[in-house]
Amino acid sequence: MKDEVKIFYCYAHEDKDMRKALDTHLSTLQRTGLIKSWHDGEILSGAEWEEAIATALNAADIILLLISPDFIASDNCYEKEMTKALERHATHAARVIPILLRPVDWVGTPFSKLQMLPDGAKSITLWPDRDEAFDNVVRGIRKTIADFLAEKNQALPTLIFPSSPPDGKRFRLSLWKVVSFSSLLLILIGSINLYSLAHSNTVRLQEAATATVAASFRLQVTATATSDKSAYEEGINRQGLMGGFDAAHSNYNSYEHVLNATNVSQLQLAWAKKISGSPLQGGPIVVNDIVYVASFDGALRALDASTGEILVFYSTQNVINTDPTFANGIIYVGSWDGTFNALNAQTLDYIWSYSTPQQQRVECSSTFANGTIYVGTDEGKLFAFDIVSRKIRWFFQTQNAVRGAPAIVGNTVYFGSFDGNFYALNATSGEKVWSYLTGNIVGAAPTIADNIFYDGSSDGKFYALDAKTGKYLWSYTVGQSVQPPAIANGIVYIGAENGKLYALNAKTGALRWSRSTRGRITTPATIANGVIYIGSEDGKVYALNAITGNPLWSYETAGQIDSPIAVANGTIYVASYDGKVYAFRLKN
Repeated sequence: MKDEVKIFYCYAHEDKDMRKALDTHLSTLQRTGLIKSWHDGEILSGAEWEEAIATALNAADIILLLISPDFIASDNCYEKEMTKALERHATHAARVIPILLRPVDWVGTPFSKLQMLPDGAKSITLWPDRDEAFDNVVRGIRKTIADFLAEKNQALPTLIFPSSPPDGKRFRLSLWKVVSFSSLLLILIGSINLYSLAHSNTVRLQEAATATVAASFRLQVTATATSDKSAYEEGINRQGLMGGFDAAHSNYNSYEHVLNATNVSQLQLAWAKKISGSPLQGGPIVVNDIVYVASFDGALRALDASTGEILVFYSTQNVINTDPTFANGIIYVGSWDGTFNALNAQTLDYIWSYSTPQQQRVECSSTFANGTIYVGTDEGKLFAFDIVSRKIRWFFQTQNAVRGAPAIVGNTVYFGSFDGNFYALNATSGEKVWSYLTGNIVGAAPTIADNIFYDGSSDGKFYALDAKTGKYLWSYTVGQSVQPPAIANGIVYIGAENGKLYALNAKTGALRWSRSTRGRITTPATIANGVIYIGSEDGKVYALNAITGNPLWSYETAGQIDSPIAVANGTIYVASYDGKVYAFRLKN
């Protein structure tokens, strides 16, 4: 089959029965021709087993590391097969997925920076229902397969243009990828010219027909709408805009006064634009009538908020799955190619970038506060960049990847790390104020409100700590990983891998209500004017009453939703794994 994905099992023979059980749970993917799995039990009699394993490993698209004490103790698994697997993963030739079969100390291992299955890195043998654990693993593998195929299939066709890399930029492509054939046809039919600028990785789409059509590709729209719209734009241009909406990551938009719990049920689709053949996971954020959204094809796109038309895009060398940040006319975004990029918000022209050592991924959305941009990297560092001088003010080293966007309140920056700690640092010097160790990795961004720090851990708990001292206040046991929290009016909201949205009393942690979706909740909640918006693995975007949790409206897309829902000036914007951006408004 054309898109058949080759799966390789790297496991210790002591775990043979669990490997067989996982293979059984993957039967649906095998029967539908989506995958073809291989393990050393398929080596024919008389064949050179080392050569056979090496051949299969080098041909694999996805490599499953079945982690256990015996796996780590095995020289063949740990030193040979795993080392080769991670080399292929580092060059993007294959995807490596560690699967925790049995409890073992894996902190600090070469695979510890990779997302582990099952959810929350809870070993399969510790699940009450082992079938449920394997099902969780299969869903994670299926998601990786979808991402892999999207990244693989988006590579054709390609257009090559001569360009000069920006000064000081270590890794830069002059190869521009047009994600789908439909996009290419649109370019040809519309006589749109693609060209590259010197010292820029920007590809602009310009219509060479009439001035009227060209005007529709504007990059800056004069504010002529209501006072509410003016207040939103003024506030965003003053404080900046990021994935958590503000520096404290409240995920609360106080400027929205059009949509409310009474009329949100009347939302209608305004437009839906297919902008990529790859999943969309970064953004959207809305600034000055422009929607910025990133995708797995490595592109950051700027869309006209009124029509969804692509205005301009900037391409990196690898996946972008972080939310863009806007501050002082600049868009900041990280990429799996190991770069953190600063771009002109109006043109997406390259301004400056930071490259991590050995191309360590930047999977952490950035936060702007006090003239500084803060961002974490997979090398385990949190950086503070001066936005004027563009120099590193300081960095703080943790013991593992930093992927949850930091929150800043006053002169303190808060964040978590895959080393299992919550951290509070002096925002000026980078010196540690306090840390708090949880029972597992921390991958979600925190929220700070009323001197309380809120965040979840893969140990299945959601924590509230004193923001000044790090002292434990309360925790709520969810049992699975949670998304970044949102808070408004004394209620903190958390979406979980179990498909539930929880509303907790922000002071005590007492449950007010919970609501279920048909799949894992894969976005933080967005709160605006009494309505809470969430996206789910089931492909739906939901609007609920923020006080009661009663469902008010929903819409189903053709792919799961992994990005925060953006609300701006009476419109909600949704980015989906189906490669489309959706805009919903009230009927005029």
